[in-house]
Amino acid sequence: PTVAPGEENATQEAATEEATTEEAATEEAATEEAAIEEVPTEEASLEPATPEARLEEDILQVLEGVRIFGATEYQAMSVTPEMASITGITVTLQDGMNTQVAIDELTLADYVYEHDIPTSATITITGIHIPVSEAFFGEATPDFQNMGYQEVVSDLTLAYVYTDETHTFTLTDLSLNVRDMGVLALNFALTGIDLPNVETADASLISLAGAEIRYEDASLVPRFFEMMAGEEGMSMDEFLAEGHQEMDTQIEQARTEGDEFTARAFEQLKVFIDAPNVLRFTIAPESPVPFADFEQIHGPNMALKMLNMAVVAE
Repeated sequence: PTVAPGEENATQEAATEEATTEEAATEEAATEEAAIEEVPTEEASLEPATPEARLEEDILQVLEGVRIFGATEYQAMSVTPEMASITGITVTLQDGMNTQVAIDELTLADYVYEHDIPTSATITITGIHIPVSEAFFGEATPDFQNMGYQEVVSDLTLAYVYTDETHTFTLTDLSLNVRDMGVLALNFALTGIDLPNVETADASLISLAGAEIRYEDASLVPRFFEMMAGEEGMSMDEFLAEGHQEMDTQIEQARTEGDEFTARAFEQLKVFIDAPNVLRFTIAPESPVPFADFEQIHGPNMALKMLNMAVVAE
């Protein structure tokens, strides 16, 4: 068929416009694809570039956890490749009275990052100053004041290490040191821990390799005994003698019931009361005990045998 000149030009223009549209669409798609490919690079750039930057970011996250108690301010921050420190912290409690708690220092050290998680860290909060008042001690306030405490100064430590090769998580130290009172500390080791994939890990594979709870006295026990003896109108010797009699009764009853662990525990408690120093409760099985096996424990004697538990006074 014959095409008129005007129609031929219109056809060519339509073809050219269609080609231009297709080319623009192709370029737009390529641009979007390139943008998508660049996203991981952009996200990666948001990661801390140096050890100092990572430490600063994470110690501020720890401080953020303190803010659940109230508004938090601090005076100074120091960051090196090995440690981050924040000093002069003040926490204003949300108790309706704007009670303030001073903290001397918060530190983050022994920091190792693997598999995008911290596999080793030591967090220390030093010098937590708490007044002995009803706001903190309630009805026990007069008792603590009678024992000579007007302010309680504490240090809190959390330290752990994860070993990927053996899938072992060790809490090396979780302790509260209340100065002029005592130290209460916990440590334990767990095997079968896949820390990088902990959210999807099988909990039945986790085992307890060992644990210890330790109390180290720094004058709280003698002060408490003296206060109790005074309230009973007794001398310290009389008060301790009465305590020994009560524990002897508990030991005899435990052995009558075949509860050797409780009997031994009271015997060690007697040693501690006579000379308060260190009292330990330990779990030291010959091999790690799966948590699933704990359901099979019936009675203290079975626990004593399976977990190799002990109470020791030093």
